[in-house]
Amino acid sequence: MRVIAGKYKGRKLIPPVGYDIRPTTDFTKETLFNILRDRIEGSRFLDLFGGSGALAIEALSQGAASVVVSDKDATSVNLIRRNLQALGASCEVYRGDYADVARKLTGRKFDIVMLDPPYAMEIAPVLKIVRECGLLAQGGVVVYEHDSHVVTPEVEGWINEQDRRYGRVTLTFLGGEA
Repeated sequence: MRVIAGKYKGRKLIPPVGYDIRPTTDFTKETLFNILRDRIEGSRFLDLFGGSGALAIEALSQGAASVVVSDKDATSVNLIRRNLQALGASCEVYRGDYADVARKLTGRKFDIVMLDPPYAMEIAPVLKIVRECGLLAQGGVVVYEHDSHVVTPEVEGWINEQDRRYGRVTLTFLGGEA
């Protein structure tokens, strides 16, 4: 695991131990940030399922103005903090269930909302909470990383803008309805 581009380019991240955390591969991360290239500089970035913190750190490295990352698992939050500290980087880090964290952030607007939940988790309730809490800025994008066998359900208030499949992983880009 490494930082792909920007301020911390090439720096290695502390990898998770065990199988509870499934980090986004470097290939998928690089592809994702190439797609987001025109959006990331100066953006407000939220990662509700932070895992190792690799995506939040990539956003910081590539010029996001602010980054918020959360995870419900104490081991994951500790790993996120260790990775940030190793780079001399900082951002807001929360430990808690995605819904609780979303409620704490109600009213704050994010240009990019990253959702990389455990693959077995249903995404519809997550999207509902993001919408109810008003977390997506006008013109913003939600990126949902999931197993390619999973079809993203239609959820009221969301428009599936595109799906990008990379082997067993699909990145779904969603926009909010006006």
